[in-house]
Amino acid sequence: MNTTNREKLVLITGVSRGIGRAMFLQMSAMPDVKVIGLARSQDALHALEQECTEAGLSGFFCFQHDVTEQHLPEELMSVLKEAGKLDVLINNAGALVNKPFVDISREEWEQCYLTNVYGPYRLIQLLYPWLKAAGEAHVVNIGSMGGVQGSAKFAGLSAYSSSKMALVGITECLAEEFKGTGVHVNGVNLGAVQTEMLAEAFPGYEAPHHPPEVASWLIDFALHGGRLMNGKSVPLSSTTP
Repeated sequence: MNTTNREKLVLITGVSRGIGRAMFLQMSAMPDVKVIGLARSQDALHALEQECTEAGLSGFFCFQHDVTEQHLPEELMSVLKEAGKLDVLINNAGALVNKPFVDISREEWEQCYLTNVYGPYRLIQLLYPWLKAAGEAHVVNIGSMGGVQGSAKFAGLSAYSSSKMALVGITECLAEEFKGTGVHVNGVNLGAVQTEMLAEAFPGYEAPHHPPEVASWLIDFALHGGRLMNGKSVPLSSTTP
């Protein structure tokens, strides 16, 4: 892969479905962007690769990876070494537990926090040298309006909402730690978007927005918003279920 100075290298987690998948598809079609997609499901990645290939797209890479793992795939490391930088990291992968608080097992609670909190933390750690090498990089942590202090809360979502609150804290802390390095860290707290995860949280509810339109906003923010803000978690929501 030959990444020119104009081309941006973007990595998105959780591209197997929903907003992550929509962002990956849209970015794959952008002429000055090379996009890397990570997901746990190899079948979903194969389907995504096939869709992009059939559309005549080539500016993409797909790698199987669980964000709770300690190390990155060797294939991904090869891409990063060849590029010499990473311009944008979008921590989109998430896990949901929808169960009364008193019934949530330790394993369920830990899995939710491993994916939603440890995953972004560890990935930023591992990718920091490549982000710093870009000179001007942007980390975007995808949160939830349920993780905003004072927002509406819903029974059954205590593990999910509290883990997204922790992600807001990480966003603020890392913006301070990376000050002066050129690496900016921001978050976007999403409202109701018609995804598989929303259906798990609110069965039968129909959201007013769908992944492609939200993905377009997030892409613009990820590529350009880092210059204008740092350490902020902004709401992207027109309604709350």
